[in-house]
Amino acid sequence: MRYWRWLLARVSAVAVLLGLALWYRMPASGEREFRRTIEALQKVNSIHYSMLSDSKTQHTEREGEMLCSTGDRRLATRVVLHQDNKEFNIDNEVRVVDGQEYSLQASGLWQKGGSQAQAAQDGCKVLIESAYPSYLPEFQRMVEHGIIEKGEKKTVNGEECREWRVTLRTGPGPVMPQSPGAYEHRTICLGVEDHLPREMTSTANTEQWTYAFNVPVKIETPTALVPERVWDNYQPPPAGLTLSNDNDDNN
Repeated sequence: MRYWRWLLARVSAVAVLLGLALWYRMPASGEREFRRTIEALQKVNSIHYSMLSDSKTQHTEREGEMLCSTGDRRLATRVVLHQDNKEFNIDNEVRVVDGQEYSLQASGLWQKGGSQAQAAQDGCKVLIESAYPSYLPEFQRMVEHGIIEKGEKKTVNGEECREWRVTLRTGPGPVMPQSPGAYEHRTICLGVEDHLPREMTSTANTEQWTYAFNVPVKIETPTALVPERVWDNYQPPPAGLTLSNDNDDNN
């Protein structure tokens, strides 16, 4: 009898472990899938992202990339304003290479900015700490406060992903602090194999984001630089005034 009890206990323990393994590997709930994404983001070595946004008055394109091992990164933005049947282009690009920031000027030359050595050392630490930068979905917030529904599979830039629909309530704003807020609906497509995001859209704005991870990233150091200003505080004395010589003694 004791043997059968021992055998039954062993079988039960194995069944529980198998059940947990199957639960984790089966088509996951939204919360479980997003937690896998949080884990996957902590292991990436590079990020490339782009954004398109269109409205009646403005068209915006944004493209950026970052190499996690060094923190080198690039962000290029183009804004096209539609005003009075005319278009006005605003282009901007910023690079950080080896901790040094460079910004592209209208002249085509690059202006050296401040040093960002600490940011370069951190690399993709923001992802490891789940402190998502503005270009990535806030998965932790969606896990804690969102309603997540499973969607269909699709292909984005040649890669298969599954759509997940998220409903989030936006909080009251400063104008109407007692307002219950509105609801934002996001659609995020996660890679079927690696669980990393490939695309995100939202009803809160017209932005459409696309992502690629662990792709080759090389950010060149700008060479055409704005000449650095040479500071020279020397001013000649006024006419008729000579400078005293410390070696002259009341002669």
